[in-house]
Amino acid sequence: MEYDGVRGDHAEVPTCAVRDLNPDLRTPWVFVGRILARNPIRSFSTWRGKSRLFEVYVSDEDRAIIRATVFNDGVDKFYETVVPGTICSFSAGRVKTANSAFALPNSPVELSFGADANIVQLHDNTVVFPEPVFQHTPLNDLPAQDPTVHGVIVDIGPQRPITTRKRTETHKREFLLVDDSEAEILCTAWGQTATEIDIAIKVHVILVTRGQISDYMGVRSLNIGVGSVVLHDPALSRSADLKTWFAAVAPGHQFTSLHG
Repeated sequence: MEYDGVRGDHAEVPTCAVRDLNPDLRTPWVFVGRILARNPIRSFSTWRGKSRLFEVYVSDEDRAIIRATVFNDGVDKFYETVVPGTICSFSAGRVKTANSAFALPNSPVELSFGADANIVQLHDNTVVFPEPVFQHTPLNDLPAQDPTVHGVIVDIGPQRPITTRKRTETHKREFLLVDDSEAEILCTAWGQTATEIDIAIKVHVILVTRGQISDYMGVRSLNIGVGSVVLHDPALSRSADLKTWFAAVAPGHQFTSLHG
């Protein structure tokens, strides 16, 4: 594969698909894909000090998806480059085995980049990247084991500190998710996801994979915690359909609540 904007800068470097990437690569490589989703910037602390990162999900011509994480100075350098729906090339990064607890299904590897990476938005209209396929479950058809849901956030509660049974500190946040099946479900986000889902992003489309259905006191809810993957405003035709549908929903419309 060759793309306008890649060939001149990487004349002797092979362009890889997701299937070609593995941690044993010892030669330079270039990965080209369509930006599926870009999640919010987050801050964290380690023994080395404060750091920042953001995650981006990228699909290739085979509809395979890979997660790339950009760290520290690379955040300011590349965040505005990787716009969902655009095609970008990625090089000068690290390929590593994906953490199965946080990876999308069938994504065995992931990428990481710093400020010395080369991430470029391409403008090659001759290349068409087909959309990856998600088998989402309409909200009115829940429950399902490890469902994938795709909906619009319509109401968000405050972030609350929580002490777990193991005496560790975390956060939780509840919000309502609706879709065009006319149903709504109460979602509880835990940890970093609770922080990422900010009140400012109300009326915001998300896709959640590997959430856990819970029934408590007659209320069915979706837990989004460790092992769940959240894509914010993914560049999918389904997202566009949800936005168009929701824009036509009358103010004060009553959705059907799910009960266990």
